[in-house]
Amino acid sequence: MQKNQKMVVALTSEKDSPLARVSNRVLEMGMPVEEMPYVSAGYSVTILDLILIALVLSKKLGKISAEEDEKYWQLIQEITKKLPQVIKQGDQWVEKHVDDFSNAQRITFIGYGAAYGVAREGETKFTEAVRNNAWGKELEEYMHGPYLGLHAEDIIVFIEPNGKLADRAQLLRKFLKQHVNHVYTIYANQVNLSTLTTGDLAFEIATDELLAALFLTVPIHLMAYRLSQIKGVDLEHSAYPDFDQITASKI
Repeated sequence: MQKNQKMVVALTSEKDSPLARVSNRVLEMGMPVEEMPYVSAGYSVTILDLILIALVLSKKLGKISAEEDEKYWQLIQEITKKLPQVIKQGDQWVEKHVDDFSNAQRITFIGYGAAYGVAREGETKFTEAVRNNAWGKELEEYMHGPYLGLHAEDIIVFIEPNGKLADRAQLLRKFLKQHVNHVYTIYANQVNLSTLTTGDLAFEIATDELLAALFLTVPIHLMAYRLSQIKGVDLEHSAYPDFDQITASKI
């Protein structure tokens, strides 16, 4: 594409990587190279960098006003300030429910909008680190058919950004709680305390739905790591070292 004068931008944390060496335009991610094979920090930083890129381009192209741009910058800074509390709350939630998750045969993460990516990350991280069956589903996708395969012993985790489909998600939760023993919800913002159950986690971060993915993954990463330790999974070594050798899927 570069040879045909197309603009290609490489986003990387490694200046000397094969990608960076062949790229004419490199944007550094602003983080050290992650040493663990199953990245967590890199996931979060990538989301932040893409949001920042989108903000810069939106303002430059006149898609958002200077006031809107400033609002998003302030919201991002507020989220950053509250990350220590997010980690503390997430850790407490993990300690409280880790036994239920460690006994689960199947875990399904459900999200919508910006939180759909968080649900997919839950699928990826639990599959990689815990070596357990996990799925990440978009809200409407799950309601269209996958719900028919649920079992009472399943664990369902809603990723709730307190966005446009919050009422729709609440109806699905109501249905699932009649058929599944463990239904959890991770809320971006504080909600009506009367609606919270013992399995829920509510962060007190009043932010735009589009920015919720910056912190909603924290408890999922913490839970995946904790479960990997309980199950004795060696995260520093691949479970199937011959996979890359045979498929040549990674550099």
